[in-house]
Amino acid sequence: MDNSIFDNTTSASASSSTTQDDNLDALESIIPNETISTNDESVVGSEGVIEKEEPPVEPTPEIPSVPAIPEASPFSPESVVSSLDAQASELNDIAKTNFIRTYTKEFDDTLHRATQAIQKILDSIDTVIRDNTNDIMIPSEASEFLDEVPKDGKVPKFEEAREIVNQIIVHAEQAKQQSEQAAAEAAQIYDEVQKFKRDTEEKIAELTTKEV
Repeated sequence: MDNSIFDNTTSASASSSTTQDDNLDALESIIPNETISTNDESVVGSEGVIEKEEPPVEPTPEIPSVPAIPEASPFSPESVVSSLDAQASELNDIAKTNFIRTYTKEFDDTLHRATQAIQKILDSIDTVIRDNTNDIMIPSEASEFLDEVPKDGKVPKFEEAREIVNQIIVHAEQAKQQSEQAAAEAAQIYDEVQKFKRDTEEKIAELTTKEV
């Protein structure tokens, strides 16, 4: 019997066995990859999973708390007293102002009439310049301040109107000075009256207080 067929089978079997052994040797020679990254940023290597070392966390310095400053209550005794004092001072100032005005009213009214008369003369001068007319109107309000009232209440020249204005200004300045003097005298009288009232009230309280 020819054994060549068996020889070929044997040869093929031996060749197949050799190939399998070579494959096993190749698999055993594979070295694990040490650079594979995972989701938690650790590394997989031949010795297992290497945990990533986190940097040390420095403690947050504590900020010392500042004690709160209590707000002053608008209804505290101090605020109530202060409010009453302010109201009393305001009422006192109003009363004093009204008292002074009664003393200066005559001079203040004179000053007002004088300035009104001057303003009307200035307006008349503007009208003459604008309309190219000849006469400057002098209002009746100026009459009380003039030594001589112009005829028909008008003057033909600017120099005459300027002289009239200067005469009225003199009276206006006098009225202002008299008003200031009257105000000073009235303020002094008011202060003296108030002091007298306080002193008298204190004396009454002293006389009516019974000693225990």
